[in-house]
Amino acid sequence: KEQVVHESVAAHTNLVMMLIDRAVALTRFTHVELGYSQREINEVVRIHDLPENEMGDQPDNDSFDETVKREIENKYLQEYIVNYAANDYHFGQHVKRLFKEMNEQSSYAGRLIYSADKASALIITLTYDNLGYAGIPLKKKYAPDNTGRDDPEISICDYCTSDECCRA
Repeated sequence: KEQVVHESVAAHTNLVMMLIDRAVALTRFTHVELGYSQREINEVVRIHDLPENEMGDQPDNDSFDETVKREIENKYLQEYIVNYAANDYHFGQHVKRLFKEMNEQSSYAGRLIYSADKASALIITLTYDNLGYAGIPLKKKYAPDNTGRDDPEISICDYCTSDECCRA
């Protein structure tokens, strides 16, 4: 039997990059229209999960204070971008701005990266489900550790196992 392994951060980043590449190709937006070069977009995708080195991988389920998360991300990114070569100052400033736009979903390019990041999590989770691999632990309705979003989301799942545990 084939062994299924957890998705690595590199695999996640490559999937996000591929989704953005396909979205740009399908919409026929140019990088000029997006306001950023391909290199700047790629850099934001490459570094978007690096702050998790400080705080760990926090699920997008209201279980972690978003304000604290943004502060940690911004501090990490500020320190990271300082290391860009002096001749890449403008590149670093564009990367910082686009990273902020991704978090705030305040521009088309920012929303594109944000959406690709969220879509990639859905794709890998549904892939694990399809393989019969519980990449994410099954959730029970009304469990004490559920967040405010868990029970309504579990209620719309159409594939449940015993004891009201639901896959993605």
